[in-house]
Amino acid sequence: MKHTPGPWKAHQDPYAKIWLVDMGNEKWRQFYKQQTIFTEGNAKLIAAAPELLEVIQDFLAAKNKDEMHHAMVRMEEAIAKATQGGEK
Repeated sequence: MKHTPGPWKAHQDPYAKIWLVDMGNEKWRQFYKQQTIFTEGNAKLIAAAPELLEVIQDFLAAKNKDEMHHAMVRMEEAIAKATQGGEK
């Protein structure tokens, strides 16, 4: 499976007052501005998807307790960004 690599960012359009997801390239940016309007929560969750996938893959690949713990901390941070929009 391929997807546009992260980081993706959720932001509110200052003029239209809608939420958009910036996937880091102009083609997608224009598509989303023209086609898709998100609620704030959905935009933040979609923007967090690449990071969430990465930390879950890291957790599953962990070979010891230290690697598992590090991956779990990163999962908590990614979940916080997806649900609160903040950086930990």
